[in-house]
Amino acid sequence: MSEMRTIVDHLKLEYNGLFDVKELFNFIDAWWMERGMEKRTTKNFEINTLTGKFIEWQSTTWTKMGESQNLLIRIRILIYNMRKVEATQNNKKLKINEGKVITYIDGFIHEDYRDEWDEKPLFIFLRTLRSKFFLRAYTEWFEHVLIQRVHNLYNSLEKFFNVYSHYRVVSNVPSFYNPFEAR
Repeated sequence: MSEMRTIVDHLKLEYNGLFDVKELFNFIDAWWMERGMEKRTTKNFEINTLTGKFIEWQSTTWTKMGESQNLLIRIRILIYNMRKVEATQNNKKLKINEGKVITYIDGFIHEDYRDEWDEKPLFIFLRTLRSKFFLRAYTEWFEHVLIQRVHNLYNSLEKFFNVYSHYRVVSNVPSFYNPFEAR
């Protein structure tokens, strides 16, 4: 069994206001593609509620570092009470989303992802010696690269949401018909 170490645990970003959900997901995909990371989406669903939509999205990306290490970044986005509104920016009317966004970012180092050192207990011991003592400088460097990438993603998401601070809400647009309000 290969070793998975948590380096960054639940770095949290909260935002409440206007945003474009499609642009958010496109922005995250573009950020990963610029860095040459592969991705896999593990959760993607939405539920219509009385107060708006609830969306949960989770994706994991990885990149190979060294001969047997992978850097993994997992991002989980929860969107609460999302609804469409009309907003203005520079005297232009746009239909945009409004709601609460909570983002969790985790960073992991996956050592020996090919399971080459897991055949016998002696190999596991030698792998531990190799990574903890002989190649410690490389392991620390991989940790610093991972921490830098996670914080870069966090700062990029903050800048993305900051762009929408110049938008002003004009009116609410109903996203779906609620039969309970008609009674």
